[in-house]
Amino acid sequence: MKILSLILVLPLLLTTVSPVLAEQNKRQELRQENQEKRVETRQDNRQQKSQAALKRLRQGIVNRYEATLKNKARIEARIAEIEAKNNTSEKKRDLTAAKAKLATFNTSKYLADLAAFDAKSVEVASSETPYKLTSEMKTLAKTLQSDIKDLRQVLIDSLRLVIKAR
Repeated sequence: MKILSLILVLPLLLTTVSPVLAEQNKRQELRQENQEKRVETRQDNRQQKSQAALKRLRQGIVNRYEATLKNKARIEARIAEIEAKNNTSEKKRDLTAAKAKLATFNTSKYLADLAAFDAKSVEVASSETPYKLTSEMKTLAKTLQSDIKDLRQVLIDSLRLVIKAR
């Protein structure tokens, strides 16, 4: 009798409990989906922020390089102006040392390092964990900055030689 009553009541219990379990399962699935979406948006935000930072860093380096090239053009113009005056004046100025120093201005190392920086930037952009590559990016950026510093030192030395030639 007890078994018979249990068999009759069991389907009733299952029908009343099933909707509650189904609702809990739906909630659990929704929570899981929302969490996955949050993780995806966080990863997207990280990648966007890292790409924006790399873009700003590269733009700053390129701007410093372009300013260095403008300074080189000014020094070359000054040397040309002094040479033009040398042709008309009695007092001649010797600018061979300044010209020789300016001839050592070589941008090939900078351009090679910039290409390596760009290649690493592409690698960072496609990486799922860009923060693991930041140390390499920092060393490349420091190398680029030291290249520009060396180029500027050449310009400073050549300008000093132009001034001394007076």
